[in-house]
Amino acid sequence: MTRLPQSEEKREEWSQKLRIDIKEKLGGLKTGFLCRKHFPLQKNTHFRPRQSLPLRPRKLSEKIDIDEPVENLDSESPTESLSDDLICSSDKEYDPTQEGFADKEEDFEEQERYEYLLVDYEILLKALLFCRKCYSEDVSFKLERNNGACTSMLFDCNNCRATWHWASSKLLGKSKQRAVNSIISSSCAVVGLPYSVCDHNVKLVKLSVLQKLLEFFNCARIPCLKKRRNYQILKKYVMPAVADASEEVQKEELNIVLLDSQKTGSLNLAGDAMFDTPGYNAEYCKYSLLDVKTNMVVDVEVTKKPKKESSKAQEPKSLERVLNRVIDAIESHDKKIKIDSITTDRDPSVSNLLKTKFKSIKQHYDAWHYVRNLQKALWKKEDQTQMRPVKPWIRLLTNHLYHAIGTSKGNGKLAVQKFMGFFLHVQNKHKGFKKFRNFKFTKIRKCEHKKLVNNSNYLDITNDKDSKALDILVEMSTKGKKLDDLERVSPFFSHNNEKGFAMRSQLSTLHWNSLKLEERSGSRQKSGTKSHFSKSLKRIVWNDFFTPATHSWRRKIVEDVKKRCSIIDNNGTKIPGVKKEGKLGGASDSDEEMLPDSTTG
Repeated sequence: MTRLPQSEEKREEWSQKLRIDIKEKLGGLKTGFLCRKHFPLQKNTHFRPRQSLPLRPRKLSEKIDIDEPVENLDSESPTESLSDDLICSSDKEYDPTQEGFADKEEDFEEQERYEYLLVDYEILLKALLFCRKCYSEDVSFKLERNNGACTSMLFDCNNCRATWHWASSKLLGKSKQRAVNSIISSSCAVVGLPYSVCDHNVKLVKLSVLQKLLEFFNCARIPCLKKRRNYQILKKYVMPAVADASEEVQKEELNIVLLDSQKTGSLNLAGDAMFDTPGYNAEYCKYSLLDVKTNMVVDVEVTKKPKKESSKAQEPKSLERVLNRVIDAIESHDKKIKIDSITTDRDPSVSNLLKTKFKSIKQHYDAWHYVRNLQKALWKKEDQTQMRPVKPWIRLLTNHLYHAIGTSKGNGKLAVQKFMGFFLHVQNKHKGFKKFRNFKFTKIRKCEHKKLVNNSNYLDITNDKDSKALDILVEMSTKGKKLDDLERVSPFFSHNNEKGFAMRSQLSTLHWNSLKLEERSGSRQKSGTKSHFSKSLKRIVWNDFFTPATHSWRRKIVEDVKKRCSIIDNNGTKIPGVKKEGKLGGASDSDEEMLPDSTTG
């Protein structure tokens, strides 16, 4: 049998060639198969090569001349006579887009190679309880102390009195570190899975499933690392490996950003801070800078709050450090590139820093936070009776606000006038803009949309209810410094223990930049769009989704941790003469040499 193509165009091409309606035959099914009698007969092989279009439908009695007949084609066996109706590994699959057998591929994916397996304890003992010297099954064993997730046993042959040790995981180099322990700790770190959140004796209350890995091991009665040992591996091996990987990717993406910026000579950044806890008792602050053109994280700074300073004071301090580093990198790469603008939130301390120490950099306010604050204020009143006339316009108001910011391309005054034009639009006035109350129009005179169909929701200001609702809407949208802040809103629409916090910051940056690098190289492509309900917007939105990422950086860190464990002893010093790659043998680490009890000297 041959699988039908998934493409509608290819299926139509097959339908014309076969003179049948494939869509009707499938009856709404997405997947279908075609009998081999519609294709030229070829010699059976292990592979399923791709071929040309199918032949026209032929009668079973029709003879076809072939150079190499199919094996067992004339067999009288019932099973073989029905082979056209069976799906077997020797079937050939044909591609209607190409002719001949030039491109031969396997239709199956290579099975993933595993390094670890979960094995029942009883099944494992059956495989181990025999003497490697005299092959006797009269063997006794004794469990030794577990080394994390590694189990060790001492075997004793009652027939030849030989003894030997066995361990479920190999040693890395000459250190006492077992490979399985480094794998568990590093894998948990790179996928963002907390290994444990409390001691075994503390009752867990309302904890996420992801925070119960240690409890899962205990419940399944699987040997596992203790919290203390896990932290030692993280501190000694995983954190340095993550730092090196992060630095490597950071240099690569910074070079890409600077090369792209050479064309325009300017760099537009966006920055935001994240704290380890909400409120004003945060201990650590992470500030990230992102290039709005490539959407890559340029640099990240993690700071710890001193005892005599507030948590909020860490944001401008982190921004200053990260900006200085980026400026130094630009000067060492190409002095012609300048930082043109930076998009931040409306924090007064950040604005004061940029005004005093970075005067050449233009500050924009984040559009998302600006619109979000206005949305929250409007949502609180939209269900009130006095707001009924303008309720259908509230969502359109926020959409128009985004449009005004985005199409003004950084011209703040133009953005304000486009936004104020909305209040004339709701009155069914679309041209001849001169003045709205005390606001004067100097840059625009009409709406930017095309001719519209009559809308029954237009407001009539001669109606007291409509007039009052419009007054409230205008007041909430323009009160205070809202229009002044709107002039500085960014057109780029950018959203955006100390070592442990720094490592998680590096991992998040690694993950984000790796996705962007894969999209840039073409290995991760857009697959389509999907909808979901946005809690912040309170409506259905559509987002792009891409092909699965490789996440190769995760495996790279895990392998790096194994190498670090193999060349570093317990005191943290490198051992000379030890190769980075550990031994890979059947009995080199797991099965130590058997030593007879009485014959050893």
